[in-house]
Amino acid sequence: MYVYSTVTASIAYTVGDKTIIIKGGANVTDKHMWTPKGVATQVTKEELEELRKIPSFSSREKEGYFSTSQFEKNPDKVANDMAGADKSAQADVEKLEETSKAKRK
Repeated sequence: MYVYSTVTASIAYTVGDKTIIIKGGANVTDKHMWTPKGVATQVTKEELEELRKIPSFSSREKEGYFSTSQFEKNPDKVANDMAGADKSAQADVEKLEETSKAKRK
């Protein structure tokens, strides 16, 4: 099972005595100057069932920031059908132009 995410920061969920970290990093430029739209975290079916019992996980799934699949897919392609960047995402050129007086040359 895979959890696809469009959140910027990783989120740790405690399930019993285990911590499951759902990867963040969407909409954040990495060291190669690549900005992924989505990221994936592999979980077991049992872990996913437990995660869905946690209200904050369930709400993010309902809001479209998390999506699940039993198959591994390209996270960027999955992200196209999910909620966009969360409020903590880095500003891209378009957002900077929108919120400031600076314009691209």
